[in-house]
Amino acid sequence: MVGASAAALAALNVEPICAKLFAAAATISGVANTYDIAVLPQGLR
Repeated sequence: MVGASAAALAALNVEPICAKLFAAAATISGVANTYDIAVLPQGLR
């Protein structure tokens, strides 16, 4: 039910939103770096 409502709402938006930063454009295209922190802080190990 929610998926159909979300799709209908998205169909109403005909103006694309442009990415303002290179990183945002890479994330939108599906080319995002993950696990990019080489060394975890001491408290997160």
